Amino acid sequence: MPNPTSSPSPLQAIVKAAASDLVGPEIIGDSAGRHDPDFLHSIIDQIEVPIIAVDAAGLVVLTNKAFCRFHYLPNRSDPHRDWDRDFTFFERDGVTPLPSTEAPIARTLKGEVLRGYEYAVMSKDGELRFRSAWGHPLLAPSGQLIGAVVALHDVTNQRLAEDALRHQALHDPLTGLPNRTLLSDRLNHALARAKRFHRPVGVLFCDLDRFKRINDSFGHPVGDELLIITAKRLREALRPEDTISRLGGDEFVIILEELENPAEAQRIADRIRKIVSEPAELSGQMIRTTASVGIALADPLHHTADDLLREADTAMYGAKERGRDRTEIFDQAMHERALQRIAIEQMLVQAIRDDRLVVLYQPIVDSATGRMVGAEALVRCQGENGDLLSPAAFVSVAEETGLIAEIDLKVLARVAAVSATMATERPGRELRFSCNVSGQCVEKGDFAELVIGILREAHCPPSTICLEITETTLIQATPKTRAGLAELRNAGILIAIDDFGTGYSSLTYLRDFPVTDLKIDRTFIARMWQDGDLAIVDAVIRLALALGMLVTAEGVESREQAVTLRRLGVAQLQGHWFGRAMPSDELRAKLGTEEPGFV
Repeated sequence: MPNPTSSPSPLQAIVKAAASDLVGPEIIGDSAGRHDPDFLHSIIDQIEVPIIAVDAAGLVVLTNKAFCRFHYLPNRSDPHRDWDRDFTFFERDGVTPLPSTEAPIARTLKGEVLRGYEYAVMSKDGELRFRSAWGHPLLAPSGQLIGAVVALHDVTNQRLAEDALRHQALHDPLTGLPNRTLLSDRLNHALARAKRFHRPVGVLFCDLDRFKRINDSFGHPVGDELLIITAKRLREALRPEDTISRLGGDEFVIILEELENPAEAQRIADRIRKIVSEPAELSGQMIRTTASVGIALADPLHHTADDLLREADTAMYGAKERGRDRTEIFDQAMHERALQRIAIEQMLVQAIRDDRLVVLYQPIVDSATGRMVGAEALVRCQGENGDLLSPAAFVSVAEETGLIAEIDLKVLARVAAVSATMATERPGRELRFSCNVSGQCVEKGDFAELVIGILREAHCPPSTICLEITETTLIQATPKTRAGLAELRNAGILIAIDDFGTGYSSLTYLRDFPVTDLKIDRTFIARMWQDGDLAIVDAVIRLALALGMLVTAEGVESREQAVTLRRLGVAQLQGHWFGRAMPSDELRAKLGTEEPGFV
């Protein structure tokens, strides 16, 4: 039994100092018997926070029960041993090795006070845990270092939750790929390395072709499956040093570092297109898609991350404009076209906002009499200077930006108003007005409802309106789109296939869709006496007549063409031979002065 009046041993001094620091000197005191280590242990064991104290040499002199439970040790850790030997230390990332000199006990023995110092440890059985340490050195009354005390907290669950939130903030939830934020950070780092080591950096902008059609045809779950499979294929196709990310929708961006030369970027892009185009079985369906890829190569001295992404995006649009399923490398000409496209987009937005869409009407005549039976509405976009921009210059931009559907509906409203006025002015002589409708507009879920509402508001007879839809739109139509077209036909609205012969030319949709009219494309009319096109025109006319359709030939430029087409059975003719596109008031004036006769 120790003598209560004797001086404490070094071990007792450390235990007392640790206990005093942890539970307060007023509890420990200096009364008889309280230098007894067992007594001090009993106090510290009541503390639920894991505690360890070491002497000046770093050997364990004190642990409490919470510490033993914390590390799956017996109730009392063996004294006088180096506790650090049982663990491998890492920095708070759990990956970077941490020197033993930076472990919490070692730092406190150097005189450092720890306040929430985070690190990771891996025990001999391979379990990785994250710790937060609070501790400081223990000093004798003389100021001499006699040891250190550290209290530990397990923050593994907190760290994993934080990492999960951080991953969620920086990664796409569907594919697990880096998102735009992380992509931008990695691209900035790639450009910095390229500037330092003078190695090329490339960015690939990959967009799946006609992905919306897959979504609409098979449903969004199938579309999501395709995106997941595409992400997996891209990972497998790329090198370990490359970064692949998903920006959203069906857009993927790849950062290529350590390129040997620019040609390597082209080879990687072509490999990506090949692997993406391989068929995939999704929900029992074999689905194949293709990809358009744009390449931008960095000049680290002059490019920012935003510059590079914008150029790769521009090149990707160039690939789509040239037919899709191809690779394009950004050049200055693309930049000029991109600027022009932006200018056209801005003009379209302003024209829609300021009601500067101009609708002209090209007459359609009866092939037997030459009398006007209708007109096709053709839209022009009026710039601020008054110039009119033709559809060839702005339709592709309107489609890319999603403005085309809004334009279609505004034009239809104008046409409906003109048709209603002319029906009132000339009762008994009903003219049919044809109006082009884009695939984007037709695919709107409420398309039929919108069209019927427009005609009802204008008091326009449905039988005077013919909606011209391309073959491609019909081929790609979803069941919902088909139902909408059927609803329009039941309401009395006519439906025509525009530019017949330039698309898929499948015969099944002629039977399956409620089509009333067929328009032969002007390219066949222009070449009727070349390369057997007259036989094609004749076959198309016979097919349409057999199906009970009314046939219109557009692009008629001469009397000879008109006579031949009438002989072949074409009911209606349209082209410059009978009149160019004109405003509605000129069309009404022409209607009032026309005389019977074929020409």
